[in-house]
Amino acid sequence: MPKIAHIILSVSNWEKSKGFYDKLMEAVGFEVGLSSEKDGFGLREYNKDGHSLMLQHEGQIEHQDFVRYPGLNHIALFVDKKEKVDEVFKVTETLGTKITRKPKDYPDYGDGYYAFYFRDPDGIPLEVCYYTE
Repeated sequence: MPKIAHIILSVSNWEKSKGFYDKLMEAVGFEVGLSSEKDGFGLREYNKDGHSLMLQHEGQIEHQDFVRYPGLNHIALFVDKKEKVDEVFKVTETLGTKITRKPKDYPDYGDGYYAFYFRDPDGIPLEVCYYTE
């Protein structure tokens, strides 16, 4: 069955991003997989049901601001129930991140679509959502 094997996000501050994603991804239901730190390079993987999101940090490279157009629009993380969206929102609020849209229904997006939107420490747009499949 075809699937996206992994998505890698390059981050500017390893410790800050690792702490942010450790808490976020645990709240969503992902587990830490591969994790490596050596000589200014970091790689950390979060896994669930064959899906993988990875962080990468290369300390010797000058980081540039996140660019949305053209480029990544956002990453949506699906959870198994509407109440879980609210639970993850509460965790995300404690991380000091910028919330761009609080949890609410989005009927234009589909049946039972409920989500919130926020930014990671580097400004990468993220969404946590639930909808009936």
